[in-house]
This record gives sequence, C-alpha cells and structure tokens, in this order.
Amino acid sequence: MIENPSIVTALFDIGRDKWSNYSLSYHTYMMWMRNLLLFDSKMIIYTEQKFELFIKEQRSIVDPNLEKTIIVIDVIENLDSYKLFYDSVSTLMNQDQFKSKIHFNVPEMTQSLYNIIIFNKPYFIKRSIEKKHFDSDMYIWCDAGVLRDDNPLIKKGFPNVDKINQNYNDKITFFSHHENFSIPDRPFHLLSQFRYIHGGCFFVPNNKVLDNFIDHFVNLIFHYLELGYVGSEEKYLDFCYLDNKDNYNIVKSDWRQYFDIFG
Repeated sequence: MIENPSIVTALFDIGRDKWSNYSLSYHTYMMWMRNLLLFDSKMIIYTEQKFELFIKEQRSIVDPNLEKTIIVIDVIENLDSYKLFYDSVSTLMNQDQFKSKIHFNVPEMTQSLYNIIIFNKPYFIKRSIEKKHFDSDMYIWCDAGVLRDDNPLIKKGFPNVDKINQNYNDKITFFSHHENFSIPDRPFHLLSQFRYIHGGCFFVPNNKVLDNFIDHFVNLIFHYLELGYVGSEEKYLDFCYLDNKDNYNIVKSDWRQYFDIFG
C-alpha cells in the first residue's frame, strides 16, 4: 500500500538561452515550473543555487513553513549522469559520422548537457530514496516544465493514493501513447522523433525495483553510445519496457494527462 508519495523534480541552467535552435531562457522554465511548485504535495527539488530563492518563494505559497519541501542544491558536474556520460555523449555529438546520421537538429542530438539532465531522472529518485527524503514509499518524477498551462484545478494535490493502490503500487509505472507497441529498428528509433513512453512523469515505488531499472537503463545508453547512437531518455524507457514488460505498469495517456488520471 502506498501512503506517503512525494514528487521529485529538478531545474538546472544548461545554457538553453544561447542555443541556435530550440532556445528558451531559464525564465521560461521557471514560469512553467511555478505550476508544479504550487501543488500541495510533498516535493523534493534538485537545483542549483541561482534558483533556490525562486523555488522557496513559490513553494511557500502552498507550504508556508516548507514542511513539505526539500531543496537539494548541487551543480551539474556532480550529477551521476554527468560523470557517466558527459564525455562520451559530447565526443559522439562532435563526430562528423554521427552528424551525418541525425534526421532532426534537436537538443538530444546536439546538446550534451540536455542529455545529462534527462538521463539523470532515475538518479534524482535514487538519491531521494538513499537520503530517505520524507521516508516516502513512492517517488513521482515530474519534469520541471511538464505543466505549460496554469490550471488551478490540479493544485490540491497529486497523486491520488487511492487510485495508485488500485493497481499501480508495486512496479514502476510508465505513461505511454500506446499500451502495445513494438520497435523493430532501435537505432532508427533513437534517431527519430517517435517515442511511446513519456519522460515527463513516472512513478517509482520504494521497494528496490529502481536498482534493476537503472542498471538496464544505463547499460542501454552505453551500448548504443558504443554503436554510435544517442537519443532522448524516452527512447531508452521504451527499450526498458519492451525488454522486461512484466517489470512495469503501463498506462495509456496523452501528454500531461497523468494529472487527470491520478488526480
């Protein structure tokens, strides 16, 4: 039974305002993140020093004494995914052979720090488990920018534990555009703009399932880096699910519909 879930999220400045395409200022992400910070839920936020005051100001609106808020200050270079992947991803993205393969000039093909942040999502949860943040029995990953539109109806709390305990309390739960899918050509999938499982939100019960998932996730990234491919974290989530379907729950969902399904 899940009784004490917490949301986990993160915000780091990866220099997106200076990109030649897909550029956004971190102020835009702060505006989007505000929608998430106003959830009246326990929340663990990984971030850098420059965003701490903003996060405290927004969280204090729903959590005046910050009793439901843990803010962890760090730098990108300390993240597990940075130590594991940054050199390899940067080297690959600068190779002419890789540049000739890519179909779309998107961040996951051209901006190594972008990949570092999205690859670190499971590690943010792992750190919360190790540090026993709120002693939660489930951690809910939510992207900082997952809510692009302000919706006051969903600020009362997320997730609904009664709904989780119906069928979703024992395994990692992914949200996917399709309940059933296949990927016949994985290198092509990595280079494509197709994805099935959403990276914006997923549920992880605190019952040891995360370790096997991380091992598989990391091995997949390394395997395809060695073959000369890289893609967004969602592509590897697709592979993880297809390789071990019994290890996961899958919920059919449109973008951001998780807040309605489990609200």
